[in-house]
Amino acid sequence: MPNGSKWVANKNFVYCELKGSVALLDTNKNVYYSLDGIGPFLWNYLREGVDIKTLCQEVTTNFEVDDLTAQNDISILITKLADADLIVSSDK
Repeated sequence: MPNGSKWVANKNFVYCELKGSVALLDTNKNVYYSLDGIGPFLWNYLREGVDIKTLCQEVTTNFEVDDLTAQNDISILITKLADADLIVSSDK
């Protein structure tokens, strides 16, 4: 997955913020997902569309984490969210 790809939340999902987490619902499959920890922080960027490099910069600026760890963790999360169709690449 190229770092320059811009990722954006899939508009076919509904979401809401719940006490420090984000609940996401796939209304077609009736599947519920939850993001906690820094997930809601990242989701705010993904709602508007963002590339991995920018996400990494925001995470390292706002949390105590080094660049390599942030990039690895964000890449894993982006892959999981994309596999679940929660986000889509603007390159597609």
